[in-house]
Amino acid sequence: MTPSDSQPFWLQVPVDAPYLVTSRFNDPRNYPNNPTKKQLHEGLDLNAVDAAGRPVAVFAAQRGVVDRVDNFPPGYGQYIRIRHAWPDGSVFVTWYGHLSEMHVKKGDFVAAGQRIGVSGNTGNSFGIHLHLTVQHLGHGLPDYVVDDVIDPEPLIRFGAPPAVNECAFLEDVTVPDGTILRPGQAFPKTWRVRNAGTNAWTSGFVLAFFDGERLDGPAQQPLPALQPGETGTVTVNLKAPTRAGRYRSAWKPRAPEAAFFEFELFTEIVVASQQ
Repeated sequence: MTPSDSQPFWLQVPVDAPYLVTSRFNDPRNYPNNPTKKQLHEGLDLNAVDAAGRPVAVFAAQRGVVDRVDNFPPGYGQYIRIRHAWPDGSVFVTWYGHLSEMHVKKGDFVAAGQRIGVSGNTGNSFGIHLHLTVQHLGHGLPDYVVDDVIDPEPLIRFGAPPAVNECAFLEDVTVPDGTILRPGQAFPKTWRVRNAGTNAWTSGFVLAFFDGERLDGPAQQPLPALQPGETGTVTVNLKAPTRAGRYRSAWKPRAPEAAFFEFELFTEIVVASQQ
């Protein structure tokens, strides 16, 4: 997939409690288990108790895929880590620490605002709260307890999350990129995708030709009917050109109102010379 322009990465408030910061990014810290690292807070601590002082639900701050569910008693205690592949090509990671309960598993896709656990006081913690760390891989600050960190607070938005149409590429089911084909050979190209947005794919959601060589394909193909978070496949029937060379065909999902999604899907084939 090739990314295109998109809105900047953002976070929603990840706790079911009034927004209250109890410790900010870069506050002084004493990390005796990591003496070579900066003794600065690598994330944001948020109030995570209700009016009676009880732990509250913790939500995914942005859509993404859970890539770690673990326990580290000297530090974050029970924690969840979510990886966010953003349409502009950036990759962000959010960490949710000191949890008392964890309700997701590695590999789960989660929507922004989906409940993933319950706040707690596990690990190196002094009172019930949520610790939130955010990484911008390859672009954040080094030498903290976690590398590539950024300040989460400027990323937080309040109010209802915006609606978004997004298609996440999972794998090439048929004809991997670089496949060698005979001149004029017909082939079905199938991608496995996830509805990574907030809107269901219903009637009128299509995969449309966007750029490159059309390869005798249709102008558009209906997308599978998928609810947010569900996965499925979409196939277009294509045909290799008769002349030898390397060809690229790009396709983009499109909503009924004719607005293209951020991501494109593509296939790259090599047409062999005639013998």
